[in-house]
Amino acid sequence: MGVDTAKEPTAKRHFSETLESDPNATVPLSEFLQLRDTCDGMRRTISQLVRALQTIFPISQLQSLGLDLITSPSLPTSAPLPNTKRSPIPAVPTNIVSSWTPQKIAAEAASMIDKSQRAVVELLTDNPDDQDQEKKDRLKINELARKYNFPLPSKVFRHSCSAKMRPLKIQFNSKSDRDAFVKVFNRDIRKSEFTDLSRKPRARRDLTLDELATLRASRKTIYDRNKEAGKSLFILSDIHVKSNTNPRPFL
Repeated sequence: MGVDTAKEPTAKRHFSETLESDPNATVPLSEFLQLRDTCDGMRRTISQLVRALQTIFPISQLQSLGLDLITSPSLPTSAPLPNTKRSPIPAVPTNIVSSWTPQKIAAEAASMIDKSQRAVVELLTDNPDDQDQEKKDRLKINELARKYNFPLPSKVFRHSCSAKMRPLKIQFNSKSDRDAFVKVFNRDIRKSEFTDLSRKPRARRDLTLDELATLRASRKTIYDRNKEAGKSLFILSDIHVKSNTNPRPFL
């Protein structure tokens, strides 16, 4: 008769160590402030991801992928301020979303957040053959930031395309920083810094492909209607046509 050599499972040891609390222990203020800033940044990122996911995906789809918990009210969210408009984010068609994985959804949400913090400058002088073009663009934008007191961007680069003047994309750390740049550029910079250009550069928010198509259609409508009337009856408001309350001769 063989001897059973199977060993009895080792009993788990109970953890008995405790951390001693020193009431006189201190943490350097700089380390505390750094930790606080890190936590605040994580909280904002989570809040942005939650809002993006809630906006572009139906809750039923999130539930089917096991992601409904991330939209729980217990997570930090920020409600829009009174009398403010949230930038529209187009919904993703259900037939496309149904094949997406949680990783794909998270990547799409992060992409939408990046886009919401990015500005685009059109008609800015460009030399695609110059390898230092983006470096020159970055130095120019940083110089304008100091002169006109708008936040420094985190990234400046040209959109990859075959256009003679490639759009300049400017990434900021928040939507409010992006909005501040677009406002001061269109109000002050384009008129003061580019007096030698017949077609002045213009700034706008970064757009999805559908929004870009709407923008182009609106610009064509405005041009055709104003040219026909001989005065600026219509103007552009974001990406839509708007009546001009103070029309001027259209040249």
